Amino acid sequence: MNPSPAIILYDGECGFCRRMAYWVAERNQQGRLLLATLQGEAAVVLGEKRNTEQQSVVVWEGSRRKEGAAAVWVILQRIDGPWSWMAYLGRILPECWANFGYRWIAQRRHRWQRDSERKHLSLFHLAE
Repeated sequence: MNPSPAIILYDGECGFCRRMAYWVAERNQQGRLLLATLQGEAAVVLGEKRNTEQQSVVVWEGSRRKEGAAAVWVILQRIDGPWSWMAYLGRILPECWANFGYRWIAQRRHRWQRDSERKHLSLFHLAE
């Protein structure tokens, strides 16, 4: 049985986040994930509040909402390749450690964006 695709909501205004979304899209050969921005219509339909300083990636699996490190584990589990093992190992970590690591990266992500790199996802990858 093939589960329905999970919806990833990411910050479309963040260069680092866009690069990560592009990275995920390249590895999503089975179509287990749909990508949308937190600023788009899919986020509104899912009930996400528009927040200019969104600090988290959000994943919807059916009616279950996950954010932060828990969302990253869902993403890694669903993409092709050896990444599902990383998701398994990540779930072994104490939740507070995983969330601390996630928040550390989320707070610094704008420093790591490259304005010159403008990769765009195709409509095939986007849920919007």
